[in-house]
Formats: sequence, C-alpha cells, structure tokens
Amino acid sequence: MKILILGASGHVGRLVVEEARAHGHKVTAFVREPRNIVGDGVTVACGNVLDSQALVDALSDQDAAVYAIGVKSIGPTTLFSTSTRLLLAAMDQQRVKRLISITGIGAGETKGHGDFIYDHIIFPLFTKNRYQTKNARSS
Repeated sequence: MKILILGASGHVGRLVVEEARAHGHKVTAFVREPRNIVGDGVTVACGNVLDSQALVDALSDQDAAVYAIGVKSIGPTTLFSTSTRLLLAAMDQQRVKRLISITGIGAGETKGHGDFIYDHIIFPLFTKNRYQTKNARSS
C-alpha cells in the first residue's frame, strides 16, 4: 500500500514509518521540516496539517493515511479537531478511504481508564487540554 503518515517525525510517527516500511509499504512522511525524517525509501511531503491544499497534494495517489500528530504544549489547542476536519475533507477529495488515527489514554472511550496517577494527576494537569480537542465532534 501507499501510506501517508502525518506526524511522521514524532516519536510515534517514526515507529509507524519503520513498521510500514518493514511490511513493504510505500511511505510518504508528511512533516513540517524535511530534515526530521531519516530513512531510505521514504518520500517526504512538507507541509502543515492546517493547510488544506498541502493535505490534498500529499494524499494524491495514496491508499491510506495514518494520523500520528502530537503536541508538546499543555495549553488549550484545537490542532487535533481542526486538522482532522481538514484531513477528512482532503481524503474525500482524493478518494482515500482508509484512515488510522493514533491517540492515547484520555480520548473517547479511554477517558478514565488510566491508573490512579494518570487519571488524577497527569491527565488533569498535563494532557486534559489536548484530549478536549480530540473529543470534539465535527458539525
């Protein structure tokens, strides 16, 4: 398969790139900075996940997309909900039907399923804001 990996230069994204390549898939890494990607046989597409045209262009001739976007800030963000809406529209335009979205404990049905320290200390102090946008519903 031809797979576009968004967030390919992050910790999780790099692992996804490695696994996809190990299974013989053709990988396009969607990143802001091309120097962040290392690997033979990886095509690099530079852009911002908030740029709808960059997403449309990167999805050209792809079979699937993997959403592995992350943030380092603990403050409020709409990055996940906004970029997901743009990604879905771009996928529809390019007729890409497969999407894998990677998240962590705190979004959707996983909320409240961490251990005591995560649920009562880490989540409310550090990760709550990023999961609010991951749980946003599109209109």
